[in-house]
Amino acid sequence: MAIAVSCLAVVSCQDWLMEMPAGTQTPDEYYTSGETCLPVVVGCYAPMLTHYRDGIYFNEWFIGDICSDDAYKGGQTIQEDANLLDMENFRVNADNDILLKFYEFQYIGIARCNRAVRDIANVPEDETMDASLKYRYIAEARCLRAFYYMRLVRVFGKVPYYTDVIEGTSQMKLTRAELSTIWTGIVDDLKYAATFLWPKSQYDQSEIGHVTQGTAYALLLKAFMTGHETLDGLMIDGRTAYENAVYWGNMIYTSGQYDLCPDYWDNFALAGENGIESVFEIQYTNDPTSDFGSGGHRGAFTARQQRSRSEIYTAGGVKGWGYNRPSQDLVDEYEAGDPRKDMTIHELVYIEDDPNDPANEVDNPKEVFYGGIIRTTSLKYAMMTDGENGGIYKLDTNNPYDPINTKEIRYADVLLMYAEACVETGDLATAKSLLEEVRSRARGTDMTILPPFPDYSIRIWNGTSYDDPRQLQDNADDLRAAIRHERRVELAMEGHRWFDLNRWGIAAEVMNLHSQSDEVKALYTGIRQTFRKGIHEIFPIPAEERTLTGIDQNPGY
Repeated sequence: MAIAVSCLAVVSCQDWLMEMPAGTQTPDEYYTSGETCLPVVVGCYAPMLTHYRDGIYFNEWFIGDICSDDAYKGGQTIQEDANLLDMENFRVNADNDILLKFYEFQYIGIARCNRAVRDIANVPEDETMDASLKYRYIAEARCLRAFYYMRLVRVFGKVPYYTDVIEGTSQMKLTRAELSTIWTGIVDDLKYAATFLWPKSQYDQSEIGHVTQGTAYALLLKAFMTGHETLDGLMIDGRTAYENAVYWGNMIYTSGQYDLCPDYWDNFALAGENGIESVFEIQYTNDPTSDFGSGGHRGAFTARQQRSRSEIYTAGGVKGWGYNRPSQDLVDEYEAGDPRKDMTIHELVYIEDDPNDPANEVDNPKEVFYGGIIRTTSLKYAMMTDGENGGIYKLDTNNPYDPINTKEIRYADVLLMYAEACVETGDLATAKSLLEEVRSRARGTDMTILPPFPDYSIRIWNGTSYDDPRQLQDNADDLRAAIRHERRVELAMEGHRWFDLNRWGIAAEVMNLHSQSDEVKALYTGIRQTFRKGIHEIFPIPAEERTLTGIDQNPGY
């Protein structure tokens, strides 16, 4: 069935290590048939949907976009949401509530997965669950466990790693695992999932939203690309990290299960949900009665949070909150004529000398322009054109949720990671072919734009700054630069940029250069701190979790 999560309640932060099944039943009392395993697996998905609890929002794009050079916090004022302001300005501390909630909910997911893996293994097969389905259920839980741990290690570095069910407080004094332990655990779970999950085409329509074999392939590709520094020397399956990335990239590429949507915008509209390009998609609904637990939800807040604060622009009578505002640096990254720019970023129209001009999209410039200067607004997932007569989907005044799904992994993301891995292993021909697939879709039938590599000019990162745009050359260094450029413009405002900068090892240099931009100086003079290399690539372990578990803190915090 499509992912529904009301079956298991989300617990408080003090309970995340000891979560029990629904109600007060023991496992022996609950697992009366194979049919009872499905709600347990479905419950493993619930924490990834949640990005609001106890008055705190903790969307993953808060980190992936706002902490990078692609976007600014936004909102009504500079000082609004001090937690997020601190995160994007490299002055975060261990008492940050956004990081606490993000940390907690990954471990809620892990606790549920651990229980599902243990308990389902002991349930006998019957007419409702044969061996194939049983192993698929276990593989789903292991795949999701790897997903939650990957989220944690990318944001916090070394974290407690456990796969057992923790039953009491005596087991809660954990230590932080080495990165090698975490990454090998992630890989082991995903390899199991890749073996026992089914291909996407084998799932019934009622099971939309479940992870598939392709999800496991893509997450393995991402794991080896992200954790390459740790995984490289381990020679898993006799291959380097990048060689493993190529292997798993090829597995999904040759599976025949995925392709690029002919229309780029379909990825960000309701009509395009769960389409051919979707490898891993988090399911949402705007049903106002669908809350689970205390303050949780099955709807998203992305559209409301990212839409302009102008009532005129929302076209629904409900003001957006104006968060996640694209930077000029991101705007400048696009090549001339790239249609993805206008499907990702919009500059609000304001004719100052005639506020009544019907072309105006701003009703209150002091409120709508972030910091008085940022006129850009994000469109993806926020401005779904599924409303009446192709207009903007209207937000409900009485219902805070929007139904747009989040594509955690698009096939375009897979193609570009696979291309990147091919460059690092010397297969430039395959890398160029994969890059061209993405550019060709963006180009469409307009052969005057976005020519194939290397017949175009882009800015080249030289290690400390960008060189002026120049014609690319047909070599590995320029191909690597072209793929990095393509990831930025193809995946902009989808929460990837910060994590890309970190796995490329250039976050400090890029972000400190960005701090010298006119926009950052105008917005954050006296607020912005210097990015400290070796420290700010990850965030502090939340103080409350350190008190709960006794673990140590990341260096520099």
